[in-house]
Amino acid sequence: KQIVLSDISAKDTIAKEGDEVTIKMDANGVITYVINPNADIPADDANAFNTLSTPTGGQYNIVLADGTKVFLNTVSSIKYPTRFNGDQRVVELDGEAYFEVAKKKDKPFIVKSENQAVEVLGTHFNVHAYDNEPIVKTTLLEGSVAITYKNQKAVLKPGQQSNVSDKVNRIAIRQVDTESAIAWKNGRFKFDNADLKSVMKQLERWYGIKVEYRGDVSDVRFNGGTFMNKNLSEVLKVLELSNIKFKVEGKTIIVYP
Repeated sequence: KQIVLSDISAKDTIAKEGDEVTIKMDANGVITYVINPNADIPADDANAFNTLSTPTGGQYNIVLADGTKVFLNTVSSIKYPTRFNGDQRVVELDGEAYFEVAKKKDKPFIVKSENQAVEVLGTHFNVHAYDNEPIVKTTLLEGSVAITYKNQKAVLKPGQQSNVSDKVNRIAIRQVDTESAIAWKNGRFKFDNADLKSVMKQLERWYGIKVEYRGDVSDVRFNGGTFMNKNLSEVLKVLELSNIKFKVEGKTIIVYP
């Protein structure tokens, strides 16, 4: 069944999976999966899966059954088991999420998205994998992660980001400002030499707008940033400092170089 989280009052038990798992939400809106250690669970019992989805301009935090913390960005969804059986912890992501993975040396944690998989034992990283963007970006803050794409594999070090796309057909790695990659988790837009179209994609998802381009804006880049709780008009004023012009027509933003 589908549960609309904004309709639930704080400190409620959202649901129960038999006697095995209780799903709760605290006063801050954090969703937690609580495993009953005394539940009689058959060894070959199949896993139940849940999917958490966020709407335009919404974010949610969730603590999975293994203690892993997931911060889910706007217009994103994550599919995960209500408890982790077997020798791997596998989740599927569409959109963007920041993970603080609980350490379990004998049970790797794997994030699947698009054509890539990220494998970790316990670490902090961000995955940006929206289906309407050509590049999947994985940014590592601490520990190490292994990126698998088609028949290729690469290991990231803290401060590095991997870019994967079918257009380039390989794993590209570069040093980045990790604060920019996870600024959304702290309620900010932070641009580190970001191109205009990727900036506008963020605004589309957060404010529920459509963007049209009149002219070539491929070489326009931004540094700096602002807060997500600002009105759209205030955010556009920040961007206009880079000599870009915007015209607002209802829910459509027209961009002029």
